[in-house]
Amino acid sequence: MLAQQRILLVTDATQVAKPVTAKRDRMKAAVLEEYFTPVADEQVRGRRVTVYQRLALAH
Repeated sequence: MLAQQRILLVTDATQVAKPVTAKRDRMKAAVLEEYFTPVADEQVRGRRVTVYQRLALAH
């Protein structure tokens, strides 16, 4: 994930999404939260589509 500048995440719509419980999925969410920022978030055909942009590294 950290090698990418943008990540496209497709999940269930908020109304029907189940909580993240798997350790692997929690780690992915933590990486997105720390190193990326959402730049687009839409619901399309019952799915949530979020585009994340990599945060600029501080020098």
